Amino acid sequence: MPNFSKLPNVFAWQHEDQWYYAEERSKAPSHAIEMSRLDDGREILLSISHGVKGSFIRNAKPLEVTPLR
Repeated sequence: MPNFSKLPNVFAWQHEDQWYYAEERSKAPSHAIEMSRLDDGREILLSISHGVKGSFIRNAKPLEVTPLR
């Protein structure tokens, strides 16, 4: 099992089939969700949990490569 390093939380949203994230709430659209950001040594993962359920999002792109919202 990989060892995860926790990074600062981000605000993420999905546009079409791609997830994007911003480090600051003010730079994200109003529907963005605050998510945990984790580094497993190979890639950055976004994580969201709802009680005992949750999911990991792979291949999310940072704001710098985000299309216009």
